[in-house]
Amino acid sequence: REMEDHYQLLYKSAKWSTLLMIIVGVPVIFNLDSLLNIWLVDVPVYTKEFCLFVLFAYFVDALVTPLSTTVSANGDIKGMHVWMSILYICQLVFCFFALRAQMVPYIVAISIFVVHVCFGMVYLYYAQKHCQVSIRNFIRYSAFPSVLALLVSLPVPYLLMGISQNPYMVLLVFLIDFIWATIVSVFLGLSRKERKQVKEMLFSRMHNNITPNEVEGLQ
Repeated sequence: REMEDHYQLLYKSAKWSTLLMIIVGVPVIFNLDSLLNIWLVDVPVYTKEFCLFVLFAYFVDALVTPLSTTVSANGDIKGMHVWMSILYICQLVFCFFALRAQMVPYIVAISIFVVHVCFGMVYLYYAQKHCQVSIRNFIRYSAFPSVLALLVSLPVPYLLMGISQNPYMVLLVFLIDFIWATIVSVFLGLSRKERKQVKEMLFSRMHNNITPNEVEGLQ
């Protein structure tokens, strides 16, 4: 029973962290040019590409990091960390020769994304090997709803992308994208039971924030 609860917590942690990343990350990705222009005014070359691939790496991290935590809690982390070290060294060597060959600078950011994808595969392998985590259940309960929510959240921000360079319009579009990504994440990423839990938690927080004087006023 305790192990089953642990697996459910793992699946939920992976899914919830990814959905939160979608809610924040999707509006940023589709408004990145405008946000960078507002923030930096003179945007350095390749800044957008660097940011995009680092954000993609964060999406992967959000999904797979709970697997790493599970393996670490088990205590048998030697093999996992050996592979992580090998991947880091390979990335460092690749970046050195790629930059020496005068490839585009954001090849470094691309390598970060690729390495983090490889980390995810390592985490999943060791989570299955040492913690008996079901790959099928991880895909079913964590990866699939997260990817579905991500894909459905893309069309609206894509259609609104670059609609205006006016700072106020950029912020308005960002807000619309944020609301859309939130709605999609809640209704496609969460189960009915999870939505009910979120609703109860929000109402509980609102109730706890009401002062006695406000309660008398409501009565």
